Amino acid sequence: MNSKRLIDEFLYSMQYAYSRDIKTIDAYKTALEEMQQYMFKGKDITVEDLKNVYADDFLIKWLKVKQNDKEKPLKASSLNQRISCIRSLYKWLIGRGELNLDVSKSIPTFKNTTHETKEALTKEECWKLLDIAEEEVNKNENYNTLRDLLICKLFLGCGIRISEVAGLNISCFDLDNMQLNLSNTKFNKFRSVTLPSEVIYTFTKFLAYRNDKYSHLDESMHDVLLISKKFNRLSDDQIRLDVYRLIKLCNFDKKITPHSLRHTYGTLLLESGNSLEEVAKEMGYSNVNTLINLREK
Repeated sequence: MNSKRLIDEFLYSMQYAYSRDIKTIDAYKTALEEMQQYMFKGKDITVEDLKNVYADDFLIKWLKVKQNDKEKPLKASSLNQRISCIRSLYKWLIGRGELNLDVSKSIPTFKNTTHETKEALTKEECWKLLDIAEEEVNKNENYNTLRDLLICKLFLGCGIRISEVAGLNISCFDLDNMQLNLSNTKFNKFRSVTLPSEVIYTFTKFLAYRNDKYSHLDESMHDVLLISKKFNRLSDDQIRLDVYRLIKLCNFDKKITPHSLRHTYGTLLLESGNSLEEVAKEMGYSNVNTLINLREK
C-alpha cells in the first residue's frame, strides 16, 4: 500500500465507516501530509515505514519542530490534534491486522502553558450578555438582532457547540415536547437536549422574521434555520463573529470566547447538582473526563 492509497483509505474509512465529521477529516489530512514531510522527507509512506518508527521519532522529527518553529509555532491544542490523528491511524491499521505494536500510545500530549484557561461566565454575567442582546432587539427588532439573541440563548440555555448551532434546522425544534433534536453533532450521534421556554419564545419570534425574509428560498434551504446574506447556511466563523461582537460590548474583565458560553452551560449544570455522567450526556461528550476540569473550578 503506497502513501496516497494508505492516507486516502484511512480518510475514507474515518469519514464513512467511523462517521468522523468533515472538519476532523481535513485536520487528519493536514496532519498526515505534515508527517510525510517532516518524518519521511516527502516520500511515500508505507506500513513498513510505520513499523520502524518510535514515539521519540514523532516528537523529535516532527511535533517538537512544529512547537519550536520561530515563524509559525503550533499551540498545544494543534499539536495534540496531530497526536490524535496518529493514534487513530495506528488503531485503524491494527484493526486491519497490518500492525501489531501501537507506538502512538507512548506519545505524550502537550500541555497548554502559554494561554489562559477558558473561563465560564457567572450567572450575573450571563444575564448581562443576554440583556445587551435583548437591548439591540428592543431598539430595532429584525432578523439580525433576533438571530444574535437566539444564538446566545442556544449556547447558554442548551449548551450546544458552534457547529451544532450552524447545523440547526427548523425541524430540530420539537416545541410540543420542549426538546431540541440534534443529528449534526461532532460524533454524528443523535441526542436531544431540553429547550428552555426562553429559547422557545425567541425561536418563535425569530422564525416569523426568517420565514418572511427568506420566503423564496431554494427548496434545499427551506428547513435551514440560520441563513447568510448569500443564501447559504450561516457559517461557524460568522456565528463566532456575531457572538464576539456582543461579548465585546459587555466589557468583561476576563477572557471570554463563544465556546465559553457552552463551557458556562456545563459549569452551571454541575453547580446545580447534576452528575458528571448526566452533564456529559446532555452536552454530547464521549468521555466524562472532559468535564473534570469544570468540576474542579
